[in-house]
Amino acid sequence: MMSKKTIKWLTWTGIVMPIIFVFYFVNKYGFTVPFWDEWDYVILLEKFHNHTLTFTDMWVQHNEHRMFFTNIQMLFLANLSGWNIMLELYCSIIYAALSLYFLISLLDDTISSESSYILKIVISFLMFSMIQYENWSMGFSVQYYMAMTGVIVSIWSINKWQGQMRGLIIAVLASIFAIFSFGAGLFICPVILFMLIFQKKWKLKHILIWIATCFVITCVYYYNYNILEGNPSLSYSLSHPVLFIRYVLVYLGSPLGQTIVYSSLVTIILFVISVLAIFDIMWLDKDQLIRLIPWIALMIYTIICACVIYLGRINYGVHQALDSRYTTISTLFIISVIVLLYNSIILHLGRNKALKRNKIVLIKDMLFIVSVVLLFCCSYIKSYQFGMKEMKRRYEVINRAAVSLNDPENASDEDLKKLCWNPDIVRERMKILNELGIEFNKEK
Repeated sequence: MMSKKTIKWLTWTGIVMPIIFVFYFVNKYGFTVPFWDEWDYVILLEKFHNHTLTFTDMWVQHNEHRMFFTNIQMLFLANLSGWNIMLELYCSIIYAALSLYFLISLLDDTISSESSYILKIVISFLMFSMIQYENWSMGFSVQYYMAMTGVIVSIWSINKWQGQMRGLIIAVLASIFAIFSFGAGLFICPVILFMLIFQKKWKLKHILIWIATCFVITCVYYYNYNILEGNPSLSYSLSHPVLFIRYVLVYLGSPLGQTIVYSSLVTIILFVISVLAIFDIMWLDKDQLIRLIPWIALMIYTIICACVIYLGRINYGVHQALDSRYTTISTLFIISVIVLLYNSIILHLGRNKALKRNKIVLIKDMLFIVSVVLLFCCSYIKSYQFGMKEMKRRYEVINRAAVSLNDPENASDEDLKKLCWNPDIVRERMKILNELGIEFNKEK
C-alpha cells in the first residue's frame, strides 16, 4: 500500500507530464511569424509606436469578438520582446495551466473520494491534448485560453464562496476578462445564472446583481456592433435542424474524433452517459448532485458555444466543426461528462459494497467501466497522434513559406497565401514591420 505522500507525488507527476509534452512541441513546432489574423496586429503596433493608438483601436471589433484584453497583452509582449511570437505561445500554455489548476481545485471542492487523483491526471491529459495543435502553434490563439481561464475561474469562484459577495465579485471580474478577450466568454452569463439558481446559498439579490451586470456588459459589448457580411442569416441557420444537430454533435466530439461520423458517435455516447450519470447520482445521492452543479454548468457552457458557433459558421459546412481551434473549448464538455461518470461509478461501487451484491452484478459494472475506459483511451491516443502529425506538418509548410518574408515584394503569391489569405496584406504589413525595426526568427 502506497503512502499518501507517494500517491500525491505520483499524481502531480502525472499532471505535469502532459504540460511538458505540449511545451516541447510548442517550442519545436510553434509558428515564429504572424499567421492569418495575426497580421492585423501590425496596425496596432504601428499606431503604438507612432503614439496614435486610441481606446477605439483596442476596442474595435475583430470578427464577432471584442478582444480588448487580448490586444493589451499582445502589445505588452510585442514591446517587451520585439514581437517574439513564441512568448504568446508560452502564454497560452500558462493560461491552460491556470485553467487546469482551477479545475483541480474545483474537483477537490466537489468530490470527496480519495481516488480522485486518477481523475486529476485524466483532466490534465485532456487539457493538454495535442488535438489542440492549431491553438498551440499560433500566437493569435491565446485568446481561446484567456477566455477559457476566465470562464473556469468564474465557475470556480461561484462554487468556492457560495452565498458570499466576494464569490460574485470575482466571478464578475473573471467574466469580464473572458468576454473581452474572446466572444465565447459571453456565454458564461446564462451558465452562472444557472448556478446561482440551483445552489441553495445564493439569494435573490445576488441573482439580480448578476442579471443586471450581464445586461450592462452585453449592452457595452454590442454597442456599435457590426454584423459580419457573409455570415449565414439566422433564418437559414434555424431552418436546418438536421444540420444543427450534426454540427453540434461533431463540435462536441471533435477532441476525441477526426471524422464527422466518429465525432458524432462519440458525442452521442457521451450524451447518453451524462444523462444516465445525472439521473443515477440524483437517485443515489441528491446532495452530491447539487455539489456537482459546477460541472453540469461547464457542460452547458460548451453546448451553448457549439450552438452559437453553428449559427455563425454553418455556411462553411459541418466538417468545419472539426477544426482544431474549437477543441480547446469542447474539451471542457468531455471533462465534465467524465467527472459525472466518475461520481456515478464511485457511488455505485460504494452501494454494491454496502449491499454485498453478487459477483455477476459486480462483473457487469466492471465490464461497463472497462468498455468506457478503453473507448476513451483509444480515441484519445488516436487524436493525440493526429495532433502531433498535423502540428509538425503545418510547421513545415509555414516554415518554408516564412522564407518568402525575406523579400515579400518578389515572393510568389502562392507562398504568401500560406501565411495570409491576401498576399498584398503581407507585403504591406512587412513594410511597416521593417520600418519599426521588427524582425522574425524565420527558422528555429
